[in-house]
Amino acid sequence: MEFDKDIGYHIRRDSFTKKTKAYPVTLESGNEVPGIISYDSKEGIVRSNRGDILINKWGFRGPYVEKEKPSHIYRIVTLGGSTTAGKYENEGTYPRLLERMLNSQSDGRKYYQVLNFGVWGYDSCDLKTVYRREVLEFDPDMVLIMSGWNDIGKLGQSKINSIEDYCKNNYSVLSNSNLYRLLDFWIKTPWQEKQESKWSVENFQRNSTFYLQNIRKIIFNAQKRNILVGMVDLPALYSTKISNKILKELPHFRNQTIDRMNYRLKAGLKINELIKQISLEFENTFYVNHSISFDTGLKAVFFSDEIHPSWPGNRLLAFNVMEKINQLSFEGKTKIRNHHKKSFDKKELEIEYLKSIVSSFSIEDLSFTYCFVRLWPRRCTFTFTMEGAEYAASSTEFSLGVLLNFPEGLRYKGVRDLVEKSLKNSIEALPDFSPPYWILSQFYYTIGNSENGDIWAQKAYLINPLFKDSSFLRLFKGYSKKIKKNVLFVSLPDFLKALKIQPPMGTYQHFDELKESSLFKENSSKYVQRYIDAYYLTPLMVRSIFENLVQELISVKKFQAALEISQKLKSTKPEYNFKRIFGDYENEINKMSLASAN
Repeated sequence: MEFDKDIGYHIRRDSFTKKTKAYPVTLESGNEVPGIISYDSKEGIVRSNRGDILINKWGFRGPYVEKEKPSHIYRIVTLGGSTTAGKYENEGTYPRLLERMLNSQSDGRKYYQVLNFGVWGYDSCDLKTVYRREVLEFDPDMVLIMSGWNDIGKLGQSKINSIEDYCKNNYSVLSNSNLYRLLDFWIKTPWQEKQESKWSVENFQRNSTFYLQNIRKIIFNAQKRNILVGMVDLPALYSTKISNKILKELPHFRNQTIDRMNYRLKAGLKINELIKQISLEFENTFYVNHSISFDTGLKAVFFSDEIHPSWPGNRLLAFNVMEKINQLSFEGKTKIRNHHKKSFDKKELEIEYLKSIVSSFSIEDLSFTYCFVRLWPRRCTFTFTMEGAEYAASSTEFSLGVLLNFPEGLRYKGVRDLVEKSLKNSIEALPDFSPPYWILSQFYYTIGNSENGDIWAQKAYLINPLFKDSSFLRLFKGYSKKIKKNVLFVSLPDFLKALKIQPPMGTYQHFDELKESSLFKENSSKYVQRYIDAYYLTPLMVRSIFENLVQELISVKKFQAALEISQKLKSTKPEYNFKRIFGDYENEINKMSLASAN
């Protein structure tokens, strides 16, 4: 992060061309290297003491994109605080999941980019500034706003009389210090606690006009530019169906008092009322209610704390946003007018979760969840928060992904054992979570063990009778094996073998060795495979990894190998314009080959 006088702090721009400090990683050799992975200075990973963050040179999360938008791209920008930015699950933030879900159903004419402009701690004042200063440069077709949790403190205060008071930045000169910002974020002073005790719903009512003013300013400008705006309800473990006294027993609320929980519940509900109100005021604005907001009951498995979804929660959120976007008429920019609330009980939510997995499961999901499944209970590339729930979700997604995409892979004993063991461990860790029971039954049916399949199916039906729903079974059976269509994917055993290195150390070691190795010393096919392994480890960096490889091959005149890679890459990632990027390399290689032959 770096200090910004207008908004306090910001994800660092051009992090890979500056002297960016990153949490160090100690390799097997004992050598300590900076926790930075970047192949081209446009995108890369920066490590903190809690995990890895993928960022780009523009200063927001996610892979690098050109500011100029290709004609076949529909570009969506997401604005918000930490619930949008996400934690350390690079593949599991809601914007990343939404992008994969939308592109998995593309008709081949239009593809989607979803840019994550969320930043931890940002409120509506910050969003207004970021929209004006940065978002508009990327020419979005749609903006999704999910913001309010960072406003509720201001909204509850008594001494705010103007928008200037509301958006006043009281940043200390010490804000340039990473240590100061960390302590300020994690440690509440007695003065801060005293101020929180004075927050009230009455003050909220009066101050809400300033929150509305900030959001309206964004929407009004967007309307003039023909940009659609989606107003997304706040995610919350709080619920209108379960009392705070009961919720207080969950580990997610261990640091909360009942008084604070009561205020946050009331304030969150009122923010959602404002969100819905704004969506009705403008022709270019629509409302997104989703399954992990206040109207759904117990949903603890999908949250890492009281307000932040874990990546399974983000998956549900992205799935519901995708459903809403699918109702739009892009040709006529038609607004969605229905406001049907998504209200689920626990059983319905678990079915919705499985539907969200079936809607899109890609190599990013496979790589991310396998890391959890293989290493648990040790850490993956970031710190666990709710270990049992996160492991159960990882096993659910990984195992279902294998069944959907690679049923033939189950003939390998190692794969069979891994799936079976992970699902049974999940059931032991979270016995009232129904998806692993049902997936285990499908696993046994797939490998020809009908007796065990029937046993586990009955257990699944006992916990969640909704698994008998024929519409869900049709969705499951109608899944298209998307990962197998990936031209860079060799086989499931090869993929799992590449990921056997120990993260996080192994990921950085692989990058360090690749950076130091020489093509002159290695067989070119072995060298190419090392880059494919790097892609398996960090699939979100596919562009920079393979651009680097093609450039290396060209530099030593391995034109045929470079040409083969470029031709393969051309047919992938249309949402990131690989046809043009690697088509240009193809043309360059053909010219150099011809010149070399002459």
